[in-house]
Amino acid sequence: MSYTSDRNNNRINGYAAECLLATAIHQSKRIHTWDIEPKVLAEAIFNDPAGKKHLKIAEPFLVREFAEISIDELGRKSFTLPLLHDLPAVTILDRVLGLDYCIEFFGYRIGIDVTVNPLMEVKKLRKKRELASVYSHLGFEKIVILVVNNTFDSQLLEAKLKLINKSDAANINHIVVV
Repeated sequence: MSYTSDRNNNRINGYAAECLLATAIHQSKRIHTWDIEPKVLAEAIFNDPAGKKHLKIAEPFLVREFAEISIDELGRKSFTLPLLHDLPAVTILDRVLGLDYCIEFFGYRIGIDVTVNPLMEVKKLRKKRELASVYSHLGFEKIVILVVNNTFDSQLLEAKLKLINKSDAANINHIVVV
């Protein structure tokens, strides 16, 4: 499997960027992942208008991945989607809330959305701002859009996260380029 999207300029693809982040988190002694139960995620999403909106947007992806398709005697297809709280938390976080990782770093709970496309920053930032109350309800103190241009390690990730933790900026205005 290739980790680059263009062999001529060796740009990292999204899968490689997520793998790099997973490796950096695993290698760090200061960064720890934290889990959120699917029932807690579902409650936060259903109790917020923006959460419901983004659930509706994610529905085609969830149907494609998790629906049970049945065909009646007339040949009509129908599908049954499991309840949201029965889906894996990682899927809910990614597909509905746009987060790839939940971490703790120096006492802060941080949600990270990884991208390799700097042109997506504005769209992702808009989504993160719309979902601010959902993130807050879930206990996130910072939301980061991590734009990956090159390889990085746990030391560089920690250095970038330290800068975010020291800032007094709004919790969702963080775009980090590595």
